[in-house]
Amino acid sequence: MFDFLQRREVLDIILSSKVVFSAVFTLALFIVVHSVLMFMRQSGELYTRLAQIDADLNVLHASIPGKLERITQLRRDLEPLQADFRQIQAYYSRLQHLERTSMEQEVEAEREEEAEKDKRIQHQKLGLDRFI
Repeated sequence: MFDFLQRREVLDIILSSKVVFSAVFTLALFIVVHSVLMFMRQSGELYTRLAQIDADLNVLHASIPGKLERITQLRRDLEPLQADFRQIQAYYSRLQHLERTSMEQEVEAEREEEAEKDKRIQHQKLGLDRFI
């Protein structure tokens, strides 16, 4: 009954290169047809989306020259302000330097005052304040 399974001829025929090639070719053809059909179904939506994007780009492209002119005008208006801004920055940095210098002088004066107080206290303890 299972006499044909005993023979390797059937297995050799099934695994022959022609049969394997035919199976792979049929599978590849099925995948290609399926992909084309899916693309055809979605092409309407893609075309609509492409048309919308193209219209948006045309609107944006039309507004570019006006925006470029506005940018150049703003740059021209900004040049004098940048010079003033640099002067203000220099003034501010000078003020900060003066403030730091003043604070350092105050700290130094306080140290000298403390040192003078310490000397006076030291002299009072030793009784030397009567001679000075």
